[in-house]
Amino acid sequence: MTGLVIVGHNPAVNELVTRLCGNGPQRLVHRVHSSFPTSACAVLTVVGDWEEAEWGAAHLDAFWAPGG
Repeated sequence: MTGLVIVGHNPAVNELVTRLCGNGPQRLVHRVHSSFPTSACAVLTVVGDWEEAEWGAAHLDAFWAPGG
């Protein structure tokens, strides 16, 4: 598998993203951990196989939320 799109509702999506997110641009990581509003979108990269992915192993590549 080369990609995965997950669409869901909070608090589950927020929890999944914050648990997977291990690093990335500090400004974006802080935003994800402080607020994940309705319609927000996070792009994460996991190196290696999905079967080997673990909490904190993903890189936050981008984060977008309505209104900023």
